[in-house]
Amino acid sequence: MINKKSFILFLYFLGISVISLLGYCRLVSLAHNEGEIIKAKLDQSIKQIETFYQDKMRPNLSEANCNKILSDSYHFLYDTPYVRSITVFDGNVTTCSTISGKQHIVVSGLEFEPQSERLFYTAINPFLYIEGPNPTGALVFEKTDTTNKRVSFAIYPELYLSELRENQYFDISIHFESYSFTGTGIIQQALSRKQPGQLFTLQYNFSFIYTLMFLLYNYGLVFLLWIIIATLSATPIYNSVNNFNVTYWRVKKGLKKKQFYPYIQPIFNPDGSLSGGEVLVRWIHPKEGIISPADFIDEVESNGQIKQITSQLIDKCIESLKNASFPQGPAFILGINACPIQFEDSLLINDFDNLQKSLRHCNIKYVVEITERQEFTSNELYRQSMAALKKRNIRIALDDFGTGHCSLKYLVQSDIDILKIDKGYVSTIDHGPNTNVLDNIIDLARRINVPLLAEGVETPEQLKYLQQFSIEKYQGYYYARPMPMEVFVDQYFK
Repeated sequence: MINKKSFILFLYFLGISVISLLGYCRLVSLAHNEGEIIKAKLDQSIKQIETFYQDKMRPNLSEANCNKILSDSYHFLYDTPYVRSITVFDGNVTTCSTISGKQHIVVSGLEFEPQSERLFYTAINPFLYIEGPNPTGALVFEKTDTTNKRVSFAIYPELYLSELRENQYFDISIHFESYSFTGTGIIQQALSRKQPGQLFTLQYNFSFIYTLMFLLYNYGLVFLLWIIIATLSATPIYNSVNNFNVTYWRVKKGLKKKQFYPYIQPIFNPDGSLSGGEVLVRWIHPKEGIISPADFIDEVESNGQIKQITSQLIDKCIESLKNASFPQGPAFILGINACPIQFEDSLLINDFDNLQKSLRHCNIKYVVEITERQEFTSNELYRQSMAALKKRNIRIALDDFGTGHCSLKYLVQSDIDILKIDKGYVSTIDHGPNTNVLDNIIDLARRINVPLLAEGVETPEQLKYLQQFSIEKYQGYYYARPMPMEVFVDQYFK
């Protein structure tokens, strides 16, 4: 199980990670919003050029009407300040240009590709055949018709470079065929980053340092608030996680499927006759078989699920015992275990009311065996609980006496009917260094006049030793092992 310190660190990490992820998503959204503005502006300029080409230039290309082309082009350049020039090519020869007019000029240094539409950057001046030391070049939108005539629209790159202003937290770049526009200038790329089928592609770049600065500047107070909240809430959350572990959910499923069954271990008188029995829980799983109480009893007593388990056991006891033939004479003593948490509400008392009512025709008396793995939360709760049991003529036994919480305090504060000697003390008869503790428990019971029941009697030597003290009741493998309630009824009451 994770320790508390690691759990707190996990809470810090979880919260900071979620806040950082949300902040990063916001940063990406801001970058994409700005990118969409740039893309819309570039798309709009290309659309205007495309419209002019289709309406004015294309009809005149086949007739080679340069005068008409130049007239329309000059008007377009006047109305569209971002377009620098318009040139018609036939192969690699200019045939009509707003720069050179009708002069035919062979252009070298430019690659022409047979496709209908391109958008690329060139740092070469096609008319002076030179490349400047700091070339500004031109962004060229090129249209090719079916006769292999091309129209190139030279666009001022500064129009888009100005849009790619450096942001404090991210960079946006526009990728054409072999060049990229960035906020710091124009960069030639060895390989094209443009997506196939597109004239250009936007790319967003986020550095770790600037992203961290964005998060601290915009979410610093949120980080601090989370650390405070996590620190204050870590302990209750940690306790809740520990309480509701895998065992909790497995038990909850087992309760829903009614997998908890009553077994009973018989209790005998000194002469060997049957006196009663202690109801024990067994979890019978369809795949795992019988699950030992040692694997879950501490957990269910701690988190309160023992209440529902006891209710399920009592309901099944009623079904098994209601048709049993109890003999006349001394009443059969039925013992049911309960821990302090079960007295914090009325469920256990209600279960006993139901048990007594349902089996009122049976010759049975009831004993609540209080386990000592936990302590009552208050002396007042203990006194009230014992009074409620006594009011219903239910006897009280201290189970596993001397192994748990406050055995002597319970003896002083209430009228205990039976002391059950824990099997660990009984085993000292054969295996322990001495029997002093066992002898003192027996002596204490005799002094306060409380009957004794010896648990865990397994050998003739143990029985012989206990009989010399006139122990009133016996329970253990020497007599009988725990058995299903149905088997017990068949063996003793049919």
